[in-house]
Amino acid sequence: MTNCIGFNSLLREGICVFEIESSNLEQRFDESLRQQPEINMEPPYVGGGFAALGNASSFHTPFVRRMRIEALEKLKEAIRNNEIEIEPNSKVEIVPDRQTMRPTGMVPTAESWHRDMSPIQLSKTNPYVVSKKEDIILGGWVNCNTEQSQHFVCVPGTHIKESNSGDKTGFQKVDKNSCKENQVTVEIPPGYGMFFIQSLVHCVNAKKLSFDMKRVYISVRISSPDTEEPMILDIVERLRGGDIVPMKSGQLPPMYPRLWEVSWQDKLIAFSEKFDEKMKSKRMMKGKRLRNREDTPDEGEYFVLKRFAPSVEPIVPYLGDEIALYLPHNL
Repeated sequence: MTNCIGFNSLLREGICVFEIESSNLEQRFDESLRQQPEINMEPPYVGGGFAALGNASSFHTPFVRRMRIEALEKLKEAIRNNEIEIEPNSKVEIVPDRQTMRPTGMVPTAESWHRDMSPIQLSKTNPYVVSKKEDIILGGWVNCNTEQSQHFVCVPGTHIKESNSGDKTGFQKVDKNSCKENQVTVEIPPGYGMFFIQSLVHCVNAKKLSFDMKRVYISVRISSPDTEEPMILDIVERLRGGDIVPMKSGQLPPMYPRLWEVSWQDKLIAFSEKFDEKMKSKRMMKGKRLRNREDTPDEGEYFVLKRFAPSVEPIVPYLGDEIALYLPHNL
């Protein structure tokens, strides 16, 4: 394991770990789950092993919003204290993400070694997110467990400053052989946050855990002094309306993997039964599993989850000063 405590390692190694001063994070995390009307049930709350929530409220609870602001304040303080050598006239903005509750024993699908990439232009598949080549875009999370550390697997120093934002959505695969030779596991202790420059080479830590993993994903864009448009173009409307928010890759966060619609329709039908009718729509479900197996439902019409969740009005409205943090503003 590698210790990256402190912001000094961010530009050098591409990753840093910092303390969040808030108390009772796990208790507040659990309370924030109970505040979300779409997931008034036993977990899991989203399909697939990654377990990052897809319902709209997971973006907008007061707790999640507080974690973003505290992480941004820590980052700004580090820049002002010259722990991070950033152009002092740079603009910053919060890029909102959601929380994750991965139940004990659930394992995420292993992902190839890759760099996260944000689009530098809009397209038919991405009408939401646009960044600049010179942007420094940070991803990361806050560990909201009380006793257990969380871990991030990466190759330090592999971030690419010149092409941090790509012209495609999603991620860019890299050669796995060199990665395995130089990989490290970074520990994020309870009550700590982690930022990494999104082009840092990394992979999902696909391990079965003996506890419920609780985290809030965080992201910040650092851009040039002349930046005026936010990275998520309609972010103000999404915050006010309580909508799901596009990820910094330009993709919308789904309630379940697309593969469920193609090959695991029985799993989708069963999972959908947990949710309120407002989260579902009536659809014809067909497939070999439904047609050929006696242990699955028959082909036919079912109320199944919408892949992208509908909006839910925030329990606490966003006001002007808070909304301003999601728009490019001075350090």
